[in-house]
Amino acid sequence: MFSNLKPKTALFIDYSNIFYAKYTVGWYFDIEKLLEHCKTDTNVVFVWVYGAYDPKNLEQYNWVELMKQNFSDSKYLIYFKPLESHGSKNKWNVDTEMWYDLAEYKNLYEHIILMSGDGDFAHPLKKLMDKGKNIIISSTRWHISGLINLSHEYPNQCRFLDFNNTHTESIELRWIIKNSRKWLAIDPALQKFLSTASNGDIQDLIDFIEHREQWKRYMKISARFLTITDKNNFHIYKNIARWQKEEKDLLIKYLTTLLSA
Repeated sequence: MFSNLKPKTALFIDYSNIFYAKYTVGWYFDIEKLLEHCKTDTNVVFVWVYGAYDPKNLEQYNWVELMKQNFSDSKYLIYFKPLESHGSKNKWNVDTEMWYDLAEYKNLYEHIILMSGDGDFAHPLKKLMDKGKNIIISSTRWHISGLINLSHEYPNQCRFLDFNNTHTESIELRWIIKNSRKWLAIDPALQKFLSTASNGDIQDLIDFIEHREQWKRYMKISARFLTITDKNNFHIYKNIARWQKEEKDLLIKYLTTLLSA
């Protein structure tokens, strides 16, 4: 994803912001692949990831814990906090923590890659560039708010990289939800699965999503699970289990339209 990075480069990843880009522009982002890539890049001094998880979703919690285990050396910080419920809405803002760390540890890096489209970072980034830091803002062009203007204000210190993945299948939700302007991105593995899936396969997937609690005994790699689905499909099922409820509901609606087509 990133090549020819300069020494003393730091990555700050606003995972909550990047994650929800799948709704607005249908952009799929594989954070684990990116973090694996950074393990061997000596120009990257650290990679800090900020996000939130649903404490009621065991798979999300387990995924966060697994991320912390897999990326536990000093180069990484995996900071996820529980979603805060406010009535019918959930709050996942981690801006304050990111602002603090950007400023507090500025002496550890010379170059920043900020993966976020949140316009609230404009002021902190200006302060850092005034101190001589160089910044790459990485997001999708339709999900970057006021940050893209920084590349015009500071042309020698700031540039924008659009990582919209054109190989990702994007479901335009207005076809299943009246007047919706959102999109739902599905990863390449699920896209490939659906391209050849029979109606029975699709129905099995719907049943899994709707009755996940009954399927938990299959969520470990075992011979018993592999009698239901092959290894590739196991990873698809396991990834979907970590999705937010809103995503699962949308995917069920989409799968149902495939069955009725």
